[in-house]
Amino acid sequence: MSGYSSDSPVSDEEEHESDYRKGGYHPVYIGETFKEGRYTVLHKLGWGHFSTVWLVADELKGGQAALKIVKSADHYTAAAKDEVAILSHIAEKDPDNKYHCCRMTDTFDHRGPHGKHICMIFEVLGDNLLTLIRHYDHEGIPIDIIKKLTKEILEGLDFLHRTCGVIHTDLKPENVML
Repeated sequence: MSGYSSDSPVSDEEEHESDYRKGGYHPVYIGETFKEGRYTVLHKLGWGHFSTVWLVADELKGGQAALKIVKSADHYTAAAKDEVAILSHIAEKDPDNKYHCCRMTDTFDHRGPHGKHICMIFEVLGDNLLTLIRHYDHEGIPIDIIKKLTKEILEGLDFLHRTCGVIHTDLKPENVML
């Protein structure tokens, strides 16, 4: 199940098997399809407290996308609906995708054995900032990279605040995609 086996130790790199239950994660399998066969699961990209994220092939448009599947409990569903509304508003305000904000391209509901899950499709991005920090052994990222990242992060935050009326409340290295 999603790369977790009861023989392996629980780590921060994997979600807990016990969260695969009613109200929890959807059990995803490689080759599984979503939205009437449009998206085919290729492999897992990551997970968080609210969701798992999967690399999928877009059978309609071609290419690849990231599929975020939110846990099915009511409070996760409510938060996901808010996220969809905010991401849709951001995309409306930035039709040319020039302000360095992640781009949701589709959303739909998926019914699974643990309930109804809100799913979001995103453009595929690179690693996150925490991965880059680890790449440099927590000893500092070169200043030219820091300057570029800082400029883009600040441009994105300024756009969110001034144009969209949104305040990012979960800014951390894991949420800064490269």
